[in-house]
Amino acid sequence: MVHRRLLHDDHFGVGEPLNEPGVDGKGLIIRGRHVLQLSTLEEAGKSHREAGREMFLEPILSFVPDVAPYDVFSKSYHTEVSGLTKALPANVHLLTLEQWSGGRLLLRLEHFFQRGEHAELSKPVTVSLKGLFKHFEITAAQELTLAANQDVSALKNRLKFKYTADGPVTEPAETKALNAQTMEVTLNPMQIRTFAVTVKRN
Repeated sequence: MVHRRLLHDDHFGVGEPLNEPGVDGKGLIIRGRHVLQLSTLEEAGKSHREAGREMFLEPILSFVPDVAPYDVFSKSYHTEVSGLTKALPANVHLLTLEQWSGGRLLLRLEHFFQRGEHAELSKPVTVSLKGLFKHFEITAAQELTLAANQDVSALKNRLKFKYTADGPVTEPAETKALNAQTMEVTLNPMQIRTFAVTVKRN
């Protein structure tokens, strides 16, 4: 359901009619975009994951002259920019990179393929944080929970629930701890890992 227009309360918690006539009095108009992909079953997961990421993270185009002042004859523009020294694996996305407390940065990496969705891209993948960024070097990293409010080791003391499953149960893949020497992080399918990183500017 994209939009509701009701003259009476529908008793779903709002406590008032949902009548939004819009500026022209004819009701709000919401336009969407539908994408149709045709592929084999084996490649369907790869196609829709990559297309979904590209649509959600669609860039805002802007052009900056390569030289100052702008050379009208060469018409040279920067059309690509990256803060990474190398591309991340095709199944890994840099989800968060922001200023954090104590001069550190908050870094989140995600593996955005499900288990069994693709023959290769659904496998665990290892990423090295060393030399990953152009403008700074990560010198130390502390793994945090997803909400970044405590050390990940606190999860060992969480409650474990006993239950009886109706069908077969797939145990979650074991998470390998961050290697402090090589700064290598292993991501399992659909896993997001969060780090507070100490950096040295280049």
